[in-house]
Amino acid sequence: MNQICRLYLLLAVIGAVVPMTQFVPWIQAEGWSLSPFIQALFTTLPAAGFTLDLVLTSITFWIFVYSEQRALNAKLFGLVAVNLLIGLSCALPLYLYLRIREN
Repeated sequence: MNQICRLYLLLAVIGAVVPMTQFVPWIQAEGWSLSPFIQALFTTLPAAGFTLDLVLTSITFWIFVYSEQRALNAKLFGLVAVNLLIGLSCALPLYLYLRIREN
């Protein structure tokens, strides 16, 4: 495994762990209810801007994964699940890691 491959894998792990340092305490305090969570994402204009940016980037990632799946004859929809359950900060470097590892 070359250095860039290791770097992408490390970034995928960091991209899974770092956001959870914020999500887990919030969920412990507020519970699993989705409505307050979504409301918190749009509390301020900067928060709403970051949220909308992430949603649009994630949709672009899903389209890209779909097109790559067809081009590579590989099943990449697990990356969409990673994006939804963990986040794009994990899914994107994980995709890059998998892509390099296959080559």
